[in-house]
Amino acid sequence: MCSIFQCFETNPKKPHDLVEATVSLSFSADLKNFSVRLVHPGRKEELFHYAVSASHVMQKYPGMCIATPEVFKRPHVSVLSAEDVLSPGDKYYLIPKTTVRKLKLKWLQKKKEKRLTRVDEESNSKPAEISDTSGDISMDSVGSAKEFYYKRCDYEKESGMKRKKKPFVPPINKPRTRKGFEWEPGLPSIEEVSP
Repeated sequence: MCSIFQCFETNPKKPHDLVEATVSLSFSADLKNFSVRLVHPGRKEELFHYAVSASHVMQKYPGMCIATPEVFKRPHVSVLSAEDVLSPGDKYYLIPKTTVRKLKLKWLQKKKEKRLTRVDEESNSKPAEISDTSGDISMDSVGSAKEFYYKRCDYEKESGMKRKKKPFVPPINKPRTRKGFEWEPGLPSIEEVSP
């Protein structure tokens, strides 16, 4: 890759320099295919020309996790453990542990939303039988406890029974009380007599 920059710095108009540049570009592309590509959070790439253990990279970058490129779609599966080996020709991401936790939480929330929409669609196809006006759901319309609780949540949403969020009230600033004595001078004051 150094030859690429040297070619263009010397004189890019010479034909042999351009040929050398295209050769070195293809060589660097081949080099990426045969090396481990580790992408840092700032999109900086680090190349290893051999297989590297994940534990070695994790020791080099504490607080970071290594993941495959599908980490943003399936974070539970794509995060590598310390025993895994990074094989040449593959691309890996170096991600902070906090980001991995956030991705996993988002993935779980999306999964719950899909499950809720599926239950909503099923409940729309089979209307729930209400036994009396208090809103109790009859046992004939419920197949499992899971359906019972989802239907109850839907009922609470429709009727407005769900608790509303309280607005944020900042804490009142109280003046600090001093626990110790204040400093007092220890020497007696001197009075001067003027002549």
